[in-house]
Amino acid sequence: ELERANLAASTNPLLDQPLSSIEGLSSLLVSQLESVEGNQYDTARKVLQAPLEQLAEVPGINLEIAAKLQEQIMKGITT
Repeated sequence: ELERANLAASTNPLLDQPLSSIEGLSSLLVSQLESVEGNQYDTARKVLQAPLEQLAEVPGINLEIAAKLQEQIMKGITT
């Protein structure tokens, strides 16, 4: 949790790129997140900053998928 928060607060420019640029994310998942009104989840930073419960409100995403999504984003950003 702390590692995720620290990464989300960092100045890493990859965090502000479109989700589709993050390696390892399913295109279907990216589409679901990008379709949320107001572009709430259109970048890695926004997804990392969101509580799992909030991500799980997106159609097709549950708590388990939300946790895996954040893990995959962290891997994609830090590798």
